[in-house]
Amino acid sequence: MKQFLFLLLAMVAFSATYAQKFSLRNEKRITLSVNWSEATIVGYTDQEIINYEPDWEKDQPALLRHLWEKYNKKMGMQLPGALNVTSNYTLELRPLTVNKNGDMLCYAVILDHEGTVVAQLPKFQAEGGHVGSFLNLVGDGMKSAGTQLGKRIKKYTK
Repeated sequence: MKQFLFLLLAMVAFSATYAQKFSLRNEKRITLSVNWSEATIVGYTDQEIINYEPDWEKDQPALLRHLWEKYNKKMGMQLPGALNVTSNYTLELRPLTVNKNGDMLCYAVILDHEGTVVAQLPKFQAEGGHVGSFLNLVGDGMKSAGTQLGKRIKKYTK
């Protein structure tokens, strides 16, 4: 039993050490993307939301731009985000829930160029808006998420 506990503690320590070694310090840019596949959006899946909001697909580029603008404002030149380009890593926002005000519970992952998750950022809350159409409120949520991602990604650039 003692050997098992020792082995378990050694594995946990090794995992924590390995996870902390990942760094974006030498990267020039990171690609930004959004993956809605795990989201429940005002009670709908990402496939069903089109029934509630017909412009959902059409507005995706604008929502991604909101995320990109606020992320870059927070990061500055430290690790700028890029859209529709190839880079060594992709920062992928994964919303879990979106309410009618555009408030979102999210987490994010960092993917390498092969699409393998190399780091996962903890869950966070992004604040939507108060006035406007549903897509406008989700846009406000994306702005908040961009700022939150900038705060969280800074630790990987040190």
